[in-house]
Amino acid sequence: MGGTITCESEVEKGTTFTVRLNLPIVDQQPVTKQEGHLEDDEVRGLHLLVAEDNELNWEVIEILLEEFGVTCERVENGRLCIEQLLANPAGTYDAILMDVQMPEMNGLEASQRIRNLDEAALRNIPVIAMTADAFAEDVQACISSGMNGHMAKPIDTIVLLNYLKKIKNKMF
Repeated sequence: MGGTITCESEVEKGTTFTVRLNLPIVDQQPVTKQEGHLEDDEVRGLHLLVAEDNELNWEVIEILLEEFGVTCERVENGRLCIEQLLANPAGTYDAILMDVQMPEMNGLEASQRIRNLDEAALRNIPVIAMTADAFAEDVQACISSGMNGHMAKPIDTIVLLNYLKKIKNKMF
């Protein structure tokens, strides 16, 4: 990005890191619902399975999805996600939003197991990671496990909407 990072350290005093970036100043105008497409009917009616072990994160994603007219069900880990997927007829869920770091079975292992299911309609369900793990190697691990996409937490509503549109338009 054309910047610099410097470090100054003094024993028993501390360390100072300085990051300098030459970034343009943008005009900051509030985004209205219309500009943010929060009333977009393109994704209304989707029904998702959300694998998320953190209560607060679950509440946030549930509220975001409700704003788009998307319904969802929650499970707390990857094992329960697979059980819920198998307990319902194929097509019950349009996609899975999968946390990566969960107890019992993490999202990477759950995605790998989903991709090995016998029934093609279940095996091919879109799976989108939603995780705080946002380095390039984390994104690659999600894709390598069979996930179709990656969203970094905190979830950006525009990124979420773009994934929902792809799900609705069967682009996975």
